[in-house]
Amino acid sequence: MITVIFAAYAVGVVASLFLAGHLSDWAGRRRMVLISVLVNMASGAIFLAWPATPGLIVARVISGISIGMLAATATAYINELHSAARPGAGRTRSELVATAANLGGIGIGPLLAGLHAVRHIGYSGFAG
Repeated sequence: MITVIFAAYAVGVVASLFLAGHLSDWAGRRRMVLISVLVNMASGAIFLAWPATPGLIVARVISGISIGMLAATATAYINELHSAARPGAGRTRSELVATAANLGGIGIGPLLAGLHAVRHIGYSGFAG
C-alpha cells in the first residue's frame, strides 16, 4: 500500500503535464504559478485533515498535479525571462537553469529531509 501511495504522486504529475502543462500559455505564467501553489496548499490541507490511506492517495495525486503544473510553467517562464533579459542569446543557459532547478529540487529536497531526520531522530543503523 505504501507503494500505491507513493505512485499516486507520479500519476498526478504525469496527468498534469499532459493535461495542464500548456495552460500557462493562455492563462499566463504568474496566474498558473499562483494556482499551482494554491493546489499544493490544498493537498497539504488534505494530508492534515484526512490521514487515512484513501486521503493520502488523494492528497498525493493532488500534490503531483500541482507540481506538474508548476514544473511546466516555471520552465517556460525561465525561458521567457531569459529571452527578455538577454535578447538574441541562446537558450542553453535558461534550459540548464531550468533543468538544474527541477532535478536539484528532486534530488536535494529528499537529501536534506533525510539529513534533518537523522539529525533530530538519530540513526541506529540497519542492524537490529
